[in-house]
Amino acid sequence: MWITKDLCFLKMSSTTVFLTVMYQMCRMSWRRACCLFSLLTCFFLLMLVAFLGLKIPSAQWYHFPAACRTPDSILKDMKVLVFKINEALSELQISHAICYGTLWGTLRNGELLPWDNNVDFCVNWADINKVDSDHITEIFNQKQLSISYVPRLGHYEVKYGSADGYVTVFSGMFYGEMYRTGWLYNLLWWFQSKPISFPTNLLEAPLPTKKLYGHDVPVPKESIEILKYLYPDDWWLEVRPPGCH
Repeated sequence: MWITKDLCFLKMSSTTVFLTVMYQMCRMSWRRACCLFSLLTCFFLLMLVAFLGLKIPSAQWYHFPAACRTPDSILKDMKVLVFKINEALSELQISHAICYGTLWGTLRNGELLPWDNNVDFCVNWADINKVDSDHITEIFNQKQLSISYVPRLGHYEVKYGSADGYVTVFSGMFYGEMYRTGWLYNLLWWFQSKPISFPTNLLEAPLPTKKLYGHDVPVPKESIEILKYLYPDDWWLEVRPPGCH
């Protein structure tokens, strides 16, 4: 008899177990047990989001050990990748601009930073959302690029050979400001003192261009201004991986 009860107990979901314990051992009504479970679940989720909120802002690539110079074979693929992404987005008529470290290297000396390990583009959600996702994949694949969307982080991951690229999507959630998309960033928004955002006009078409390896690439308006928002604590510094001078 007890063995049978134990087996049935093990088969019950964790939610049912919790409610049953509250109901039987704590002499709670089912209604109160359900309310308590809901409150504890919400508390756990809030703590989880708060914890992630502390981790995400500090998870910049340059905070981790990395090669002081990207191998020439990877850098060669990165050069091809940045122009292929530009071509694909232009063909799709999606307004876009290089950003993050790719922009910093372009503005500094017209080249990718020697220690950078990926290429970055920024797009407006309102622009890219107008294009069918299958069509986006088709055009990128035609250019020998693999592409996949990561809803958690709100960006597209693009690969060519040994090179990685990211097309980060920003949305105008509030008038005059664009915020990074992705469900994780949406959850963290309420817990971040400085959510990732910048003025909408910096990504409004038509966008100016700058030379990257002698070729024109679109950049945000006001040149380096967007980096003040993407890297608020050290946008003016040439930040290298730890141990590199």
